[in-house]
Amino acid sequence: MPSYPALGVVFDVNVYLDALLLKGNKFPELVKVPPKTGMAPIDCLSLAFDADRFSLHISPHIIENIADVLHKVGLSAKVIGNSLQALVEIVQISGGQVVAPPRLAFDSKDFEDNLVLDLLKYTDSKVLVTSDKGLLALNPWNHRLILSPVEFLEHIL
Repeated sequence: MPSYPALGVVFDVNVYLDALLLKGNKFPELVKVPPKTGMAPIDCLSLAFDADRFSLHISPHIIENIADVLHKVGLSAKVIGNSLQALVEIVQISGGQVVAPPRLAFDSKDFEDNLVLDLLKYTDSKVLVTSDKGLLALNPWNHRLILSPVEFLEHIL
């Protein structure tokens, strides 16, 4: 069977937050591949354990935004720290990395969206997973797919 390089993937802030904050999840306990929770953001994150299929990349910008929202919803500093550590470990398990990309993208009217596109382009990732309607409207972008969590699962599984 031929071996293919892992597909580079970026998850937008909203995918991580949905996975962390959905009722009924047990993060950081994630179902291993294949995911079967029926909650697309959690199942997307579970797929990151399959490092042979794709590598997940994240930026300090995304991590900081996750931390800010988790703080605003009232989680303790300890829970936030543990959650962020778990996310970074998932990225590393996938064969991806934490990257602070240079400014490369200016195609969105939303400055924050451009920072996510910077990561996508700099890591040469081929897929962005997001629930952001503005980003989804750019699909395809620079020969890269921008998919919702449900669409991503349909493509990967």
